[in-house]
Amino acid sequence: MTTSGDALGFRAVGKFVEADLDGRRPSILIVDDELLNRKLVAGALEAAGSYELIEAVDGVEAQKILRERPIDVVVTDLMMPRLDGLGLLRWAVESCPEPSFIIHSALDTFDAAVKALQLGAFDFVAKPLHSVRLLQSSVGNAVRQRRLIADRERLRGELERSNERLRLHVAQLEEVCRLLREQADTIEDDLRRAELIQRALLPRAPAHLEGFAVDAVYRPSHSVGGDLYDVVRLDDRFVVLYVADAAGHGVSAAMLSVVLKHRLRMVDAAGHPHSPAQVLGALNAELCEECTAPGLFVTSAYCLLDTRTREIVVAAAGHPPLALRRGDGAVTLIERTGPALGLSRTAQFAEARLVLGSGDRLLLYTDGLCDTSAGGDPFDATRIATALAQANGDGAALLHTLLDQAAAARGGGPNEDDVTVVLLTAGDSASSVDYAPAAEEPTRPTQRPSSPGLPVVAVGTSGQTMWVGVIGRGTWVHCAALHEACAGALAEGRSLVLDLSRCTYLDSTFLGTIHELVERERPGGPSVRIQGAPADVRHLFDELAMSGVLAHVMTDTLSPPDELELRPLTGPRGAPSTSKARILSAHEALLGLSESNREQFQGVVDALRTELH
Repeated sequence: MTTSGDALGFRAVGKFVEADLDGRRPSILIVDDELLNRKLVAGALEAAGSYELIEAVDGVEAQKILRERPIDVVVTDLMMPRLDGLGLLRWAVESCPEPSFIIHSALDTFDAAVKALQLGAFDFVAKPLHSVRLLQSSVGNAVRQRRLIADRERLRGELERSNERLRLHVAQLEEVCRLLREQADTIEDDLRRAELIQRALLPRAPAHLEGFAVDAVYRPSHSVGGDLYDVVRLDDRFVVLYVADAAGHGVSAAMLSVVLKHRLRMVDAAGHPHSPAQVLGALNAELCEECTAPGLFVTSAYCLLDTRTREIVVAAAGHPPLALRRGDGAVTLIERTGPALGLSRTAQFAEARLVLGSGDRLLLYTDGLCDTSAGGDPFDATRIATALAQANGDGAALLHTLLDQAAAARGGGPNEDDVTVVLLTAGDSASSVDYAPAAEEPTRPTQRPSSPGLPVVAVGTSGQTMWVGVIGRGTWVHCAALHEACAGALAEGRSLVLDLSRCTYLDSTFLGTIHELVERERPGGPSVRIQGAPADVRHLFDELAMSGVLAHVMTDTLSPPDELELRPLTGPRGAPSTSKARILSAHEALLGLSESNREQFQGVVDALRTELH
């Protein structure tokens, strides 16, 4: 069986399935003796793309299905009656080796999961399903791996018949294999290893341009992000210089920057440079077509430099203003010439044309340079222009001066976003690159619980106020305890402050639970306040017609008392029906807000009502 597009407490984050296998949809066999687990997995995969989903309650039933029909990927639990996941995998190695196996099991079966990987399982995804994207990406990569195997065999036959086609198909196969390796690395590695992948997209050595110098500094935040820049010599005359910043943080932003890098079409079929407006327009069209999930967009500044005439043509898609410092110290800001990439299919991009004189400098940077999330004064484009006008010395020294001033403006705290700064100087001097390792994340014991890498809902009470902080991903797993604690506090007359400043994701159960809590506020009674909501979370509030929640989102931020200690939220686990009831209640709350919500969630609500009643 399958579920609707939003499956039991999460929302789809992207489409990972590329094309059918041999004219058919990829088939996924979900093996788990728990009905709710099967529904969660099926809902996640249905939201990710066009799969044919089949379910089995244990290994014995799975064996029967595998004997009768082709299966591409098996997502299986380990602990099951009759025949467990490990026994199923051992049988498949001998009798049915074609499908790729993905182990989806609890952490307390980790040793068995390791044995499964040693037997040839493709991947391991831990229960409960904290990261929908991890499961979707793992299955998508397994399907693409099978496509590659099939493509390789087909290409091999064709290559034997045509030497002319040999070079083309080998190049295509190598490109697909390279993309698959990069995508697999971003999924299999954690965020610290993903930072190394992100760094690999950057130029490895300083650019060597006659008559020009390029200095670059890259400072990753404590988690991998989506910053990207490059300097590309097209021929003996033209050079491309660009900076891009994919929205968000983590693996999704890194993957989006990978997509952007490999979708860049800098020249036409004859080898002539495309104009910056053409390049951004083509990129925008591809991102709008391929990256349809909410909150996926890229800002970019793209420059085409004619090294003979020193003319540079600039187009900027939703990017922070470029700063041009002339040799006499005067600074001009070059504002964006179009919207961010991936937001509008009809977007148009204008261009700015400049001629660089000797000593002129053009500064490109990502918005991490203006980061004020750690506090302090805004270091905006105007202040950057002033700092650029006053700074002297070579390019590398100038960039470090800018970074020092930006750090001072935010009070010396660490960046919460990546910082990329690139300086083009007209004149003969040496180029440089400076890639520093990721900064260590500071700890505040009174504000942050232990195990920062795990999703946590932390609570603390001070006087007549309960403080709730969502760290990382808020999912249905937390919602029963969250609703019980917050509803109890409101009933006792305590106000509620929900801080989302460190939240990276909210699933639909969490969103519905927030809506229910807001609805509990009464005139003259304790208040409910939401602060620090990231832009993508606010977008979800708006998309789901949560006007009541939006009315409680505050632009100013309250600071918790110094003595407040936040601790991870705990609550009664209860029977599985407790979680199902919470999921049902949250989705029923969203259902009545709009017709679009009803179309999305009616299937989930009907299925849960049937199970519970």
